[in-house]
Amino acid sequence: MSPASSNTYAEARSRREVGIVRSTLGAERKHEGWADEAFAALCVYAARRRRPFTIEEFRLDAERDGLTPPPDGRAYGGVVVRALRHQVVKHAGWALASSSNLSPKSTYASVSVKQRSLVLRRPTTKKKRAGKPS
Repeated sequence: MSPASSNTYAEARSRREVGIVRSTLGAERKHEGWADEAFAALCVYAARRRRPFTIEEFRLDAERDGLTPPPDGRAYGGVVVRALRHQVVKHAGWALASSSNLSPKSTYASVSVKQRSLVLRRPTTKKKRAGKPS
């Protein structure tokens, strides 16, 4: 078995997380506040889109509108993860990207305000606390 095939899912996920942090920190070192600016730009872009989009489409639009390009394009990965966690966008499928020899890339769609509020109002089960003796 080759070393590459012995990697576990957890190890691969850990390496991905480290890569996201490193590329985002690199962008922040070059331009302080870059991650927050890119996140804000993605929020606005997603809200205005009527169809799913790739991050490459977002990146081109955002940089055309004045967002400073990061030193490494992989820094956008951290922005996407943040948008997914904050339920600004959701994974919508796949599209072939000419920038990467027609390799499939994730597409994203905006999570509407109505959808977001429904998610935030999910019923939660509260554990009963043992009463304190009086």
